[in-house]
Amino acid sequence: MINQFTFGFKQLRICVVSAQGREFDESEQRSFEPKAILSPLFWLWRIERPGVWVEVGDKKEFFLSLSEALRSDWPSGAVVRIGEGIHYLAAAVELKKPITLRGDGDRTATTIRGRGGEFVFGIGTAGTVHFENLTIERIADAGDVVRVMGGAFTAQSVAFKQGIVPADAGSKHPIGNGLSAGKNAMVTLKACHFQGNGRTGLWGFGSAQLTLADCVHSNNKHGLMLTGACVATALRTAFESNRHHGIWIHDQCRLEMTGGRLNANKKEGLRAVGTARIALKDVACVGNLGRGVELRENTVAKIDGGQFNGNRDGIALIGDSRAELMRIAAQENVVSGVASEGNSGGKIAEATLTGNTAYGLHLSGNSTLDAKACETRGNTLSGGLVETTVHWRVRVVDCGRILDKRRSRFGL
Repeated sequence: MINQFTFGFKQLRICVVSAQGREFDESEQRSFEPKAILSPLFWLWRIERPGVWVEVGDKKEFFLSLSEALRSDWPSGAVVRIGEGIHYLAAAVELKKPITLRGDGDRTATTIRGRGGEFVFGIGTAGTVHFENLTIERIADAGDVVRVMGGAFTAQSVAFKQGIVPADAGSKHPIGNGLSAGKNAMVTLKACHFQGNGRTGLWGFGSAQLTLADCVHSNNKHGLMLTGACVATALRTAFESNRHHGIWIHDQCRLEMTGGRLNANKKEGLRAVGTARIALKDVACVGNLGRGVELRENTVAKIDGGQFNGNRDGIALIGDSRAELMRIAAQENVVSGVASEGNSGGKIAEATLTGNTAYGLHLSGNSTLDAKACETRGNTLSGGLVETTVHWRVRVVDCGRILDKRRSRFGL
């Protein structure tokens, strides 16, 4: 019939209202249903476009679009299975019940592109919302990719891309993040990617709790930002090639990071201000244009192991910050391996501070430090330079040649 129409008219447009029809009821009179009439078109569409299935228990229902499937009022625990291909959302979607969105194939096979509102997906529920095997990106309009304002959110193998900052927002505008989580949200992420977001790949604020494993944050303004009283744990996670900081921590936040990388960011690998508490173990922090780790104000850090090489300074303590540095390597930095200034200080032991352009260890202002068994040879100017005003509070033991500018040119 359709072929005959194409010969009789100059132009032919076909509108398919529905290809689903309704289930046949034996009690009704037999009649043609859309499912039967349009089945050839239905299968042609199925071949050319991705589909969406919603599973609730042992029941499964097919939808022509993702937006249509998400508009339905599904019970808690429903699974939305999204076929390989590109799916579009023209408006923000709020998920207020526990639900799972799962893409077919791997993360790169199924893409959701959204616009409108302040987020593509907004999550706020007493249960758990789970995303898996998806790429979610904004294609227009300022806003976050995903925003979590309550309950629990888990994601595995999901990419959060292209959060858009308003053109007139300035640097402090809160939207444009790949994923933002606030209030008392609990977020667990595994093998997720945060790429190309205008503000932050992942922003935790309020009292949110974040757990990351095997994730990558790259080409965002900041890879990870923590504000308020947020708590974050990162395992084998990379914060690389971001336009400002790999990690930026404010206020009373806490971070524990084991393994992973803070490499090649345009500013600091990690910058902390306020009263933040930080623990790093075996972290690589290499090739940042700013300092590898910069601790300011009243931050406190414990750093055990790791490489802090090829930065401006490997590690810098500023203001009233305190740090315990154990078994680190800070080598071939543009200025110093470890620098301490202001009223900062702490302890450093069994560190390798070699091959830096200026000093292995540089103390200035009123900084105080206990240094023990550190290797400081091979730096261009000196193993260390002590310029403090309180010499008696600086104790250096078995650390090679350290130059005290005010007391002696032959070391301590």
